[in-house]
Amino acid sequence: MLLCRNWEVCVLHVLRHDNSVVDRLVKLVNPDSTCVMYFEDPPSSIMQILQRDVASISVTHDSFYM
Repeated sequence: MLLCRNWEVCVLHVLRHDNSVVDRLVKLVNPDSTCVMYFEDPPSSIMQILQRDVASISVTHDSFYM
């Protein structure tokens, strides 16, 4: 069923520096684990990174519309 759909796929490489939240989440996972982790709330260890990302997006967004 899924193979019959008209898919358009785009792959984009994002540097670890520019994707620090995901980089930190990967480091939280046990490499030997096959379990899926689901977070209701962001882990406390990434809150500062998330806040920095939000501030960066806000600055970029504000300067874009000036």
